[in-house]
Amino acid sequence: MKRCVICKGRGFCGRERCPILERFYVIKSLSIGDSIFGATPPSFLVGHRFYPKVYTGVLIPPEVFGEGAILFDAPDKWISMSIQDVVEYRSRLVRSNIRTHVRHVDISPMQECALSSKPLDTEAWFEKPPKLEVRFDDTLMPVGPSGNLKKLVVADNPVVPKKVDKTVSDYDLNAEKAVIELYEHGIQKEYITRLLSAGLLGIRRRLVPTRWAITATEDMVGRELIKRILDFETIDCFELFHGERFGNHFEILLIPAHYSYEIVEIWMKNTLWSSDGCVIWDGERTKPKRYSQLGGGYYAARISVLEHLYNRRRQASIFIVREVYPSYWAPLGSWVISKTVDEAMKGMPEKFDNFEDAVAKMETRLETPKHKWLKKNIIHGVLSQRTLLDY
Repeated sequence: MKRCVICKGRGFCGRERCPILERFYVIKSLSIGDSIFGATPPSFLVGHRFYPKVYTGVLIPPEVFGEGAILFDAPDKWISMSIQDVVEYRSRLVRSNIRTHVRHVDISPMQECALSSKPLDTEAWFEKPPKLEVRFDDTLMPVGPSGNLKKLVVADNPVVPKKVDKTVSDYDLNAEKAVIELYEHGIQKEYITRLLSAGLLGIRRRLVPTRWAITATEDMVGRELIKRILDFETIDCFELFHGERFGNHFEILLIPAHYSYEIVEIWMKNTLWSSDGCVIWDGERTKPKRYSQLGGGYYAARISVLEHLYNRRRQASIFIVREVYPSYWAPLGSWVISKTVDEAMKGMPEKFDNFEDAVAKMETRLETPKHKWLKKNIIHGVLSQRTLLDY
């Protein structure tokens, strides 16, 4: 941050664009008084600072109504946009804050907004006009101006699917089982995350910081999928998928072996979180680990590949290389990882009879030399009892 203070947007970091200034260019044009009226997409956020007394609130785009509000919280649609487009949408969402203890879960009408599957017309009054703040995060989507809430009125009735209504009403169903049941009934993970964050699932209910809820949902669903795919046959050859979006390049290698998961994350020089560049490894074998040093991106990439394998009724050992370039000039959240990997897994894989040929193909699309991402024993017990260290 000291470097940013010295630079003041003059490009000393080497990035193509300054995320701080870009965010300011969007929000400086907003005119926000002490009240706003618009349709929440719906979007609901619980902060993690000062836990267990956290700031929570509904996000509202002023003077945007109906289906037009959906684009303000729509990763499935953003994946085809530019970083600038996403920043503009998210920067125009105004957050209405209240501070509450996580165990005080009766925060209607905020929970009404979180519960709805469709946009809700909402009016918010603030103690004073919201601050035009700049907030980015590696797990959360960008967040625009925020203000302390005086009053919130929801003008519509929430639209709630029957399965969601039944699950939310079941106080004897623990949170993990609730998440799995909703997922099995085709409820989107983003919707499940919102319900979990709003304290609407489980037996002992409480608000869950949104960044934790994102990871928790993907981890719970991921662990359930792992249990199931362990009963499937392995794939019969090496399969290589690749994809790139928002300056994030992925090489996803499926190895014909029992399940394991390893990921290498490479931040090139002059990228968002690393001016000098860095390489980080993490992974698991058949037993999922509790929390990764890579944060939410670890689980976002894993669940996308697990869903692919489960749909095929196959298992494999998963090896992912993520290479992040300076063109990823603003952090958009871990959805970038899950959606990019989702798109990659929809393509036709390149198939190989041996590991060496698959790795050689990966090399042609990665800027980082092989010895930097293939120098450790990162996949165990595959390739005829050999390890990647042999290559």
